[in-house]
Amino acid sequence: MKKSVAIHPFLFALYPIIYLVAHNIGELLLIDRFSLTSVFLPMIVSLGFASVSMLMLGLILKNAKKAALIVTASLFLFFSYGHFYDMTSRLMRDSAFWIGRFVIGPHKIVFFAWCALFCIAAFFSIKTRRDLKMITSFLNITAGCLIAISMVNIGFHEFKRMEIWKGYADKRDALEERAAIGSGIGYSPDIYYIILDGYTSSKKLEEIYGFDNSEFTDYLVEKGFFIAFESMSNYAQTTHSLASSLNMEYINYVTDIVNSKYSAMGMLYLKLRNNKVIDFLKKRGYKFVHFATSYGLTEHNKFADIEFHFGKKNEFYYMLVNTTMLCYFREKFNMAGDKRRMVLDTFSTLSKMPAIEGPKFVFAHMIIPHPPYYFDEDGGMPPKILGAEGGKNAWAEKEAYVKQLIFLNKKIKAFLDKIESGSSTPPVIILQGDHGTEATFSHGQRSRASTTDEMMEERMSIFNAYCLPQGGKKALYSSISPVNTFRVLFNYYFNADFELLEERSYFSSYERPFEFIAVNRE
Repeated sequence: MKKSVAIHPFLFALYPIIYLVAHNIGELLLIDRFSLTSVFLPMIVSLGFASVSMLMLGLILKNAKKAALIVTASLFLFFSYGHFYDMTSRLMRDSAFWIGRFVIGPHKIVFFAWCALFCIAAFFSIKTRRDLKMITSFLNITAGCLIAISMVNIGFHEFKRMEIWKGYADKRDALEERAAIGSGIGYSPDIYYIILDGYTSSKKLEEIYGFDNSEFTDYLVEKGFFIAFESMSNYAQTTHSLASSLNMEYINYVTDIVNSKYSAMGMLYLKLRNNKVIDFLKKRGYKFVHFATSYGLTEHNKFADIEFHFGKKNEFYYMLVNTTMLCYFREKFNMAGDKRRMVLDTFSTLSKMPAIEGPKFVFAHMIIPHPPYYFDEDGGMPPKILGAEGGKNAWAEKEAYVKQLIFLNKKIKAFLDKIESGSSTPPVIILQGDHGTEATFSHGQRSRASTTDEMMEERMSIFNAYCLPQGGKKALYSSISPVNTFRVLFNYYFNADFELLEERSYFSSYERPFEFIAVNRE
């Protein structure tokens, strides 16, 4: 009779990571070497754990099948912990109960339940006298099938996306640019495009958060900025918003090209990285300076001439940690410290950009004041990091949002002062929110049926400020939206002839990102 070999621990060590990739395929560019590294490293660590555990338990138990069963049970419990914690947290709504002086919350319930399950699985594996050949074969086949399904999904999606992108790439020049190199008002200013994730308008700050932002906006006006107080984002999500603004077009049409939301998201990621704004400026001798984030879509850009990376972790690692038992110890991994350093180092380095010779386009996506809230108003660490876990609407933590925003305003002021003193010619500076807030939303409330016009208006209202030297302010207007930002800029400084598009806003949910709802802008 053929002997059954226990390979399921190694397959189950790989499967959760491959599954996470397959179910977030729209946010990962697997054709990009940087993303591949992000995926392979946790695979190596997981396989290493399985191998060492198998070796040690095999030597102790003198039975490879029993050792494999214990290792697979531990891997299942480890990788499923975060999913069950989220479910428990939502059911308990972040509440807790007491047994004497002992507080029982969602984490403790799932943690102790998982410890108990592991002990039961280990006890059964050690004590059983049954031949484990059948269960070993079953687990081998099950794990192999699960991996095969995920790999087919990844392979099909990547093949389809590359095919779609190849066809689309031939049409990138459809946006006509009637601009002659060297034309315009006579000089090529440095351009700073700073995205402030989740920075809402002054009106919504006052209405919803009870905060008067006039001290900051008055400072900007004194610096020569134009504040578009009536500005609204074109889309409700970062990916859509940046793909739209950096290509100077509405992106609703992607649903006419593809019928899968994953393929459509993949296209937006590619459009965002290889965008028309960069193409336009590079043809005019600009360097592209990209500030990398831990967020998938701006984590890396291979088209950048210069790229800065800060922090040790990326969005895929955070996602992986949050789905595993490591989420119980997330504070031990100092994620807050990593996120804080990323913001502080980005501002520090941004201030040194005038030292780079020649005209440059500097792009920085700052994931602030967006939650979680890692800063108080003075830049210190809050006593409790709010918005880092599920189960609650982080945007509704109004005091924490305002404090982080006040700190951000201070950092922007310091950055502007250094850029002003360090630049030989006045630069173009754009400070722009990619979307607004969701303080009036219930947790998880993003469907059209449950979202009111007032909620959508909150989500679409953004902070939008421009410093356009040499008289560029006269080309701006109070309701300008991101889709027209670079049309106005290129028309003024490079004598382009881009027609300004009608200002429109489209709301959509994360679950159905391409089912757009036109938002009333009046």
